[in-house]
Formats: sequence, structure tokens, C-alpha cells
Amino acid sequence: SAHTVQVEVYPKPRAGFTPSHSTGCAPLEVDFTHQSQGASLFTWTFGDGNPSITSPGHTTHTFNNTTNTEQTFATELIVSNSWGCRDTLAKPVRVFPQIDAGFSVSELSGCHPLEIEITNTSRGAGATTPYRWSYGDGHTSTSDAASHRHVFTNASPTQSQVYTLSLDAESAWGCKSAHTVQVEVYPKPRAGFIPDVSQ
Repeated sequence: SAHTVQVEVYPKPRAGFTPSHSTGCAPLEVDFTHQSQGASLFTWTFGDGNPSITSPGHTTHTFNNTTNTEQTFATELIVSNSWGCRDTLAKPVRVFPQIDAGFSVSELSGCHPLEIEITNTSRGAGATTPYRWSYGDGHTSTSDAASHRHVFTNASPTQSQVYTLSLDAESAWGCKSAHTVQVEVYPKPRAGFIPDVSQ
């Protein structure tokens, strides 16, 4: 006597994906290209507290890091097929802290000579030379003081002069940010007269 049964084994999908970047500066936009096989449903989680998303395969996500240290986020792809079989793959994405260059000025315009106070409001800079200033008048500086002063001049008696004041800031991870403002220096009139000595 014999007895037989058929056992059906469903196929297991294979999860696979490639990130466009595995490390970078925040905000870091990463394109994820799926390379999965045998899957019909794709669910992504990014390890940064954002809710998971379901996509047809490819997706894009922006990672932020407002801390003072690098963060590693585990991006996970869960795939499944029409039989309900699943597979999971996770890959890390390292995100360096965000850097923001910024400053304020006491005056944006004024008469020659125009001395202004520049207050550095940047955050996240920590390179060996974190700040590089360009005043638009041929002068540069690497001052890391909280505030400093600069004098803008205008040699013309009739035309205003506009300077582009810029700051390039860099973090310890090599992340960079820039900020610029324009400063206008009005012309200083020149007093002059010719005395009439004929009388």
C-alpha cells in the first residue's frame, strides 16, 4: 500500500538594491535602485524615524543630520511576492552633520568710507580653517572670531560701488556651505570751489 501527497514550495524573492551614495553631507539625497528578483511588493524603511514607504521598486530619500556627530542609518528593503514569501536586505548610509554658513552685517549700505560689523552666525564649521571670507574688494580673511569689522571704500565721487561679501564655511568632515550678501557704498561728494579774487 502506498500514499503520496504533493508539497508545493513557493519561490522566495531576493531583495537587492544599490544606493547612489553610501556616505555624504546632510542633507543627503540618495537614490535607491532596486535589483530584487521575483518580487511584486517593495517596502522601504530608512532608519531615521520617517515612516516606511511602499514603492514599485526605485525610490529617493533625503537624510538629515542636525547633530554634531556623524549618523549611520540602516536602510532596509523588504520584498514579497504574490505567495506572501518575503526577503529583507539592509545597507548602512553614513550622514555627516549639516553645516550652515551664515552671518549678519550692521549695515548693507552707506557712505564712503563704510565700516560695518560682521557677525558670524554659522553652525557646524570645524575644519582646520573653518572660515574663508572674501570681501569683494580684493581683501580676504580666515577670521574665526564671533564678529569682526571691515571698511569698504568708494573712490568715485558720482557712482555707487557694490561689493559681494561672501563666507565659505567647512566642517571637520569636509562638508561645505556658503553665504553671500551685497554691500553698497555710496559715493562721497568732493567739496571744491574757486574764489573770485577779481573784486
